[in-house]
Amino acid sequence: MFEQLTTPAIERAQWKSRLHGPKPQPSNLYFTEAWPDAHKWAKGKYWEIKETVLVSYDRGYILPGDDLATAGISTKNLDLSNATAGLKLYPESEGVAYEILIGLKPGNYQIGLYIPGINDYLLALGDTSMYPDLTDSERKYLAAITPDDSSYDNPLLKLWAVKDMAAWILK
Repeated sequence: MFEQLTTPAIERAQWKSRLHGPKPQPSNLYFTEAWPDAHKWAKGKYWEIKETVLVSYDRGYILPGDDLATAGISTKNLDLSNATAGLKLYPESEGVAYEILIGLKPGNYQIGLYIPGINDYLLALGDTSMYPDLTDSERKYLAAITPDDSSYDNPLLKLWAVKDMAAWILK
C-alpha cells in the first residue's frame, strides 16, 4: 500500500526532517560555558540522547484567563517548572535532562516563550524594545507561536529542562 504525497505534504515532511533531524540517529544537546554556575554538572558538556521514555501529559485550559484582563486581552501563564504552581515537568535529580514537546490544540490563540529568571522572551529580537508585547499593536505578533506551528498531533516545539533550571513560561 502506498500514498501519493502532494507538494504541501512533501514540504511539511521536509520541514519536520529539518527540525527533528534524520531518524533513528540519537540527538545531541549542548550546554554552553555560559550556563549558570548552579548547574556546573551540565556546563560546557555535550549530551547524546540515546534513549527516550515517552510520557504523555495533557493539560487543557479554557481561556480567557485573568492575568492581563485590564488591557482587554486574555492571557494565561503556564509555568513548566517544579514550582508550587508549576506543571512539574522538570527532573528532580542532577544528570538528567528532560525534552518537552509542546503540541497546541486548535484554536484562535498564540503563545510566547518566557524565562522569568532571565527576564527575557526566548524569541525576542536583539533590540531591547523589540520583545513580544500583547498590549502593543505592532509587537503582539512578534515571535508568536500558533497551533499551526506546533499542532497537538505533531508537536514541533521542543524545550529542554534540567533540575532547578529557571522556569519556562508559556505566556
